[in-house]
Amino acid sequence: MEDVNVNDDVKLAQRNKAIFSIEDAQFYLMALFVFISPLAWSNLLVNGYYFTKLLLLNWTAIILVALFLVRLIAGRGVLRRTYLDIPIILFAVLFLISALNSVHLPTSMFGRYNYGEGITIFASYLVLFFAAVNTNWTPKRIRFISGAFILSALLVSLLGVVEFFGYGKFSGGALGSFGGRISSTLGNPVFLGSFLAIALPIVFAKYLESKNLRNLSLFGGILLLMLIALAISLSLAGWLAALVGILVFFLISGRNYLKEKRNFIIIFLIVLMGLFLIGNFVLSYRGESAIQRVTTILTGQGTMATRIENWKSAIIITGKRPIFGWGPGTYRIAMNTHMTLGKIQLEQRAVDADAHNILLNTAATLGLPALIVLLGIFGIFIWRGGVIAKKDESDVKPMLAALFASAIGYMAFWQLNPTSVTTTPFWWLLAGIIMGWKPISERNLQFKLPSLFKFLLGFLVVSVSLWALSMATRPFLADMNYRKAVMKSMIERDEFGANYFLQEAIRFAPYEKTYYLMAGDNWSKRYDRTKNEDDFNKAIEAYVRALEVNDVEPEVHTHLANAYSSLGSESGYQKAKEYLEKVIKIMPYHAGAHEAKGDCYFELNEYEEALPEYREAAKIEPNLAIYQFKMGLCYEMLDQKDKAIEAYEAAYVIDNDFYDALQAIKRLGAES
Repeated sequence: MEDVNVNDDVKLAQRNKAIFSIEDAQFYLMALFVFISPLAWSNLLVNGYYFTKLLLLNWTAIILVALFLVRLIAGRGVLRRTYLDIPIILFAVLFLISALNSVHLPTSMFGRYNYGEGITIFASYLVLFFAAVNTNWTPKRIRFISGAFILSALLVSLLGVVEFFGYGKFSGGALGSFGGRISSTLGNPVFLGSFLAIALPIVFAKYLESKNLRNLSLFGGILLLMLIALAISLSLAGWLAALVGILVFFLISGRNYLKEKRNFIIIFLIVLMGLFLIGNFVLSYRGESAIQRVTTILTGQGTMATRIENWKSAIIITGKRPIFGWGPGTYRIAMNTHMTLGKIQLEQRAVDADAHNILLNTAATLGLPALIVLLGIFGIFIWRGGVIAKKDESDVKPMLAALFASAIGYMAFWQLNPTSVTTTPFWWLLAGIIMGWKPISERNLQFKLPSLFKFLLGFLVVSVSLWALSMATRPFLADMNYRKAVMKSMIERDEFGANYFLQEAIRFAPYEKTYYLMAGDNWSKRYDRTKNEDDFNKAIEAYVRALEVNDVEPEVHTHLANAYSSLGSESGYQKAKEYLEKVIKIMPYHAGAHEAKGDCYFELNEYEEALPEYREAAKIEPNLAIYQFKMGLCYEMLDQKDKAIEAYEAAYVIDNDFYDALQAIKRLGAES
């Protein structure tokens, strides 16, 4: 009998060891994601930042789900509950309902090209949160995952500073895309700023914990490097998030702790002030300085002015569908129709894919009920997370305070910039870590299943997980083929080779209109060179396929209009007008569409009809002289010379280098 008991104990110990190994795998996978994701990029894709990080996010989520299910099948699953569980589940339900009511379901399912934020991506965020909640967090694990943040931030900052001095090839070479602002391996200065703001309180906490000169020098040096990278990113939202994060860290740490670390903090503040002054001086030679950027923002100019107009548009959009919104990821679709005229005039033809404010974006895309729930999630996290971090008595309290402060800092960032797979996953992970440190309850999920049934379930989990991993790879492979097509078409002028790769891209991502449009442009470009009718028909066929995928946005209609206009025939202009009318219906403030429609009328000798289109284009974009000039041409063709001169003069006032306008004024003046 004793032997039986001993054998049972041995089996139990072996099984528990296996389960602990699975949980370890879950933890180390999350830590690996924290380290690799910010650094990941590839030059094999058109957007090597977004799709590489998307691939890592989805793979991580799939494997985390598989590990949880394996633990469940083994009879050692654990379910920890937190105050955020019900609000987040309710938010997920509203997210799903909004998607089902979406104005464009594929966008709500898979997200926008380069932006994401569809159901599949949101599901990955949820997995990160609940995986973190259901991890047994120990001081050792808190330190380890904090170290992953620190090491990744060190490398990201180093690559960013190197990029600033002209060696952008190590991080993708995006420096020139943002007017001298660095983006490192995050692909955008804004996202670089947000990631560094997340990591900054964590590094600051390690700096304050330094007990010898070596650690003080190490973490002080990392902190300095990160501050330099953050400064030259010129990301206002990143600066704001970092400032909020540090202030929250001070607040949570308590007066006694800050008094104890007073000397370290004084050194930090002196270095920070000196860095700001020196950095601003250096940046003044590279374009916009830090002081100029802050000034333009505070006075409502520059990018802040466009944000304000974007927020006005978001309020209008929300009012059109207030209950369930327009659908996840569809902000740009709604923005096309309901953006303010001020937004268009500030950023000619630029249509935002996000409200640049998490609350307004949620209201517009998911509806007001979802906004209320999201506010509840944020409020509960601030309350409960603050209590957990402030009242903790373990030796990792400063690090818990830093992790909490990082999450709050990112929430500040969210008020000025869009959500993205580049950095948003870290908020969900941080929220899960904080809430999982002190769950309100814990329940063991034990199921007694026959061994054969366990084997079959395990086999099913592995099979489905492998299938899901392969499916998650498809967007990456699609964009890889897209890049090959671009190289073939633009560099080698091999349209047939380009078409092959574009069809491969479409096969991997049949829901993405970008690849269909490129296929049409590929044949349209060939037609411009060959004038072969077969090439034109192939271009139209590709555009029509794109229209079948997405007919709620203006881009496909615009490409079709351009293709038919290129024929230079009466029937071509008539057909182009039809598509341009659809563009204007979708996007009333599309100055280019009004101009193109006016051009069609002009080519058809219908000058009276062309005038209102040019006039509307001039109303939308009053600072472009070409519209006034074309109005002058129409008046001239209608033998209204006084009005023609008036229009030409208006064009010349707008642009003093407009030679044709000046010549027209002289010519008509001489004739008079």
